[in-house]
Amino acid sequence: TVMEVWPITRHLEEFGKNVNNSMCYFVAPSIFKDSIRQIAYVKNTENL
Repeated sequence: TVMEVWPITRHLEEFGKNVNNSMCYFVAPSIFKDSIRQIAYVKNTENL
């Protein structure tokens, strides 16, 4: 859901502080269009 994007962002920020040059994968059976928009926003504004 849309509300899940913000905690994921927080986890990525914390993970990035501890591990350099890393990549995280999140697996979900489906994803909503509004979540995709929020993920794109976070990617572009937070460089995650």
